[in-house]
Amino acid sequence: MFAGVSSSIIPIMEPTWVADEIMAAILTNQEVLVIPKLFYTLV
Repeated sequence: MFAGVSSSIIPIMEPTWVADEIMAAILTNQEVLVIPKLFYTLV
């Protein structure tokens, strides 16, 4: 999304991977999608 951006706390996610995760959640009627997965412990 922004060229050269980096983060040491939260991983930078690829847009295609995020779109794939969203589509998989929609197709399986998943009610909650938490991205990145390390945040599942907070939900």
